[in-house]
Amino acid sequence: MVYILNPGGEDDKASTKLATRLGTFIPNERRKERHPEALRHAVNYMMKYHPNVRVGSAIAVYNCMGLVFACRRTWISPDYLRKILKEDEYYQLVKMKFSQGILSCI
Repeated sequence: MVYILNPGGEDDKASTKLATRLGTFIPNERRKERHPEALRHAVNYMMKYHPNVRVGSAIAVYNCMGLVFACRRTWISPDYLRKILKEDEYYQLVKMKFSQGILSCI
């Protein structure tokens, strides 16, 4: 068995080459898919404790950060969200306010 020190780091050959617009490396980890029974168990657990949640898919290859910033290819720690938003120059278009079933721009 091979153990990788600093998985997802720049020296991890299995990580995806990701960087911000400024060129800062975004650590990420390409994880293997979990056994189907483990995924079913995770979905059942989620539905038991959060019955109003709609599960779109059950996979372990990527997380929500990898979905948004790496096209569903890898895991990115949420710790890097602020850095990505800042260095890629994301900004809020409008502030939204929700009141009594009405959505309006502020």
